[in-house]
Amino acid sequence: MSLGERIRNIRKSKGYSIMNLREMTGLSKSTISDIENNKSNPTSETLNKIADCLGVSTSYLFNEEIIDNDLNSDDKNKIEIAEQLVKVLIDMGEIKENEKLTEEKRDRLFNMIKKAIELSRI
Repeated sequence: MSLGERIRNIRKSKGYSIMNLREMTGLSKSTISDIENNKSNPTSETLNKIADCLGVSTSYLFNEEIIDNDLNSDDKNKIEIAEQLVKVLIDMGEIKENEKLTEEKRDRLFNMIKKAIELSRI
């Protein structure tokens, strides 16, 4: 897996669009797209910005073994479900794209999801 693919996978697993990452890093949309599509190699400064915003270390971005181990099929399924859940919560107006959740809001959303799961089992 290439560096660009790893960045894209991590970005998507966090529920971020390219525009979200652009806003967080200050990089242009085309720069991020070029990096993800392996059309350009990021400078160390750019890579640090991206890694910081994705909440990972730069070494994590380069370590394919860690990425592959962390993204087994079960994890990929969980990421897919999480991405769908984020979209639903955004559509419902419960959260905004790229919103940093307070502990209180995180707890409220967790309890809301937990209750929905319980009700679906009845």
